[in-house]
Amino acid sequence: MIPITVENLAVSYDGNRVVQDLDLSIPAGSWVALIGPNGAGKTTVLRAIAGLVDFHGDVMIGSTAVGTAPRKTLAQLVAYVPQRPFMPRGATVTDYVLMGRNPYIGYFSTETRADVDAVTEVLERLELMPFARRDVSSLSGGEAQRVVLARALAQHAPVLLLDEPTSDLDVGHQQQVLELVDELRVEAGLTVLSTMHDLTLAGQYSQNFVLLDQGRAVACGRADEVLRGDLIQRYYGASVEVLSNSSGLVVVPTRPSRQEVSLER
Repeated sequence: MIPITVENLAVSYDGNRVVQDLDLSIPAGSWVALIGPNGAGKTTVLRAIAGLVDFHGDVMIGSTAVGTAPRKTLAQLVAYVPQRPFMPRGATVTDYVLMGRNPYIGYFSTETRADVDAVTEVLERLELMPFARRDVSSLSGGEAQRVVLARALAQHAPVLLLDEPTSDLDVGHQQQVLELVDELRVEAGLTVLSTMHDLTLAGQYSQNFVLLDQGRAVACGRADEVLRGDLIQRYYGASVEVLSNSSGLVVVPTRPSRQEVSLER
């Protein structure tokens, strides 16, 4: 199990600072959710941890510094599932998922039996075997999202970064994917950091939360410390009721009162 440590992270695009002064400590083997309104910097934080954007500050995956580590080393430590992945026309689902094994395949070498077995295992666990020979460009949005997750899981990296992993999935596949991620977190000791717009799903699966606004962390802690009606109202501009059940917290949107609407006007 490997922790993630972020100190004084800052990222700019075209001279505009989108993440600033961010400190994070993600315990090994935990699941932490990055939440916040659109444009808060959530995706950028994941991309910085994955080594995909230039940044200032320090990002450590265990004892490995992301800013100076070779790409192959990072690929063996971190698997990243983006919101909008590139799906190359002509590649089958099996070929695409097999790309997750590239960090372990040497130059001028081919995949081994162990690589093929790793791919088969994740295809079966995500119920993707019927699509194994399909061209990835022919998949629906939900099917493609599961295939991208399969590629990341086949990578067998100890850190998993998920950017809105359930956005294109129906409710059944949302549960299937998140349950699988949580099972693997427990079985294999994965450290999971995810962005999630659905606060109820986040409240059911994540152990700790970081609420971002304008690139800064404005609240950190357990679900009951961060998924609060007043914080959601302040940073999302939404009226909600936060309920509790045996699995965690449930965030239910509610219509604002007429008095609240008139005050906003």
